[in-house]
Amino acid sequence: MLDRERRASVVSALGADGELLLPAKHYLQEDQAPAIAGAVKRIAALA
Repeated sequence: MLDRERRASVVSALGADGELLLPAKHYLQEDQAPAIAGAVKRIAALA
């Protein structure tokens, strides 16, 4: 996982909302499946 400083650097570099970055140890899709599903649902609602 990224520490706070590195996470803030990534968010800044991507110009992304911090909610888009999810902590995961190995495979994001396994560690954060519910959060990914929620993010996909929110994105789909915008389309």
